[in-house]
Amino acid sequence: MGCSPSALRFVVGEYASILAEHGDAFARAKLVTPTSEHFPDEFNRDADSVLALLERTMSYTPLADDLEVRLGFVEGEAEDKGGSCSKPGCGSGGSGWSRVDGVLDEEDGYRVLVHVADTGTPARLVGSLARSVGALLSSEAGVPQDADTAVRCEVWAGAAGFGVLLLGAAHVYSKSCGGVNVHQGTALDVDALATMLALFCAVRGIKPGKATSHLAPTPREAFDEAWQLVDSNRELVRKLREAPELLVGGAFELEPPKGILGRLFGRKSEEKAPVSSPRRERSAEEQRKLDEARALVEDIFPQNTTPNR
Repeated sequence: MGCSPSALRFVVGEYASILAEHGDAFARAKLVTPTSEHFPDEFNRDADSVLALLERTMSYTPLADDLEVRLGFVEGEAEDKGGSCSKPGCGSGGSGWSRVDGVLDEEDGYRVLVHVADTGTPARLVGSLARSVGALLSSEAGVPQDADTAVRCEVWAGAAGFGVLLLGAAHVYSKSCGGVNVHQGTALDVDALATMLALFCAVRGIKPGKATSHLAPTPREAFDEAWQLVDSNRELVRKLREAPELLVGGAFELEPPKGILGRLFGRKSEEKAPVSSPRRERSAEEQRKLDEARALVEDIFPQNTTPNR
């Protein structure tokens, strides 16, 4: 289906704002994957393991090492503490949706809230922690809380390299006595998060295959579609990389996705297009010398003859 135009503008505008105001802090952001490369710690589904996982996630961000962060666990039906999200692409209230907007400011530090049910599924747990770390980043940057905080913190998490983790949590299959359910543990939907991930990879020069290899079928399909759109709009990516302040607020135009041949030939034309400059008018002295040289050549090589070589 693809990301809706309004959700796309929100994601691009918010990402541009992050890069414009805090670009240096995110200059080394890398794609974090749900593998032993990035999460080598043993997990025993207890409080210490969850805390270690949270600290590991925070270590991939510009958050201060001495930031005081504590854990809190929530049981029962999760409440939507993020309020009613006003952005299209927000999954608030969707079927199977259950989450806690997981950060409380306690003046002397923060408390990250984790729903107990999320600890039983790796994708849900790391996605929840990634969202919370995005909220920590947003809060530490001084961004005020408002109705869009739930979706904004996920863009911050995506900017830190957690796009794969968020997509994994946005579409989790589970079985119950009533059949197969889909759990959405994110505020933004799959298409919006896939777009954020595609933008991050394009800006950071990361090949899309590094992301798709860790995605389930539905998120992978959404990412492939998002990548086609992003790859067809290289000028947008260039501005995000070099002048993100021009995109704050979502003021930009988009080209429709091109086929693979269109993108290939477009890339070649960009690489090989000659740089032309306007022709300068000759001075009278330059024209006189040119006329003399032509006359000399005509004297040596009369017209319709070819010089010996």
